Amino acid sequence: MPSGREIVAAAERGDLQAVRAMVSVDEIADAWWRYTVRTVGAPEDWDTDPDAWASELWHEEVVLGDDEFSRDLVRALAERAPRGADMGYLGAGPVEDFATNEDRLRWIEAEAARSPNFRAALANVYPRPSLSEEQNARLRRAAEVD
Repeated sequence: MPSGREIVAAAERGDLQAVRAMVSVDEIADAWWRYTVRTVGAPEDWDTDPDAWASELWHEEVVLGDDEFSRDLVRALAERAPRGADMGYLGAGPVEDFATNEDRLRWIEAEAARSPNFRAALANVYPRPSLSEEQNARLRRAAEVD
């Protein structure tokens, strides 16, 4: 696998095809969780942590701007969460960042209906300024689906 720096550099160039060729969404999700779990209560170490690239990658415009890729990644993050992981990090991070419009909201509702991990993450999403009051209420209800 290429280095995390190479993966992020491809994303910074806007080359999502290169990112996809270098790393799978499952590998990104696993690295994201390793980094997230390791840095809970500790200072973030973007420069030397071997898994920081996965967290950094999520914030690249090419990732957030591609609905299919970001959906695949958010789903992988929910599915590959380590046992006992605090799903609040997923909810207050990638899920919250992803919840920006009606199409994404409908996808979030469907994911919440099928995934207990996703619902647990969704319970930690703050109201989104890009969504209406009614849409934000739907986000809250989706976290309660059983």
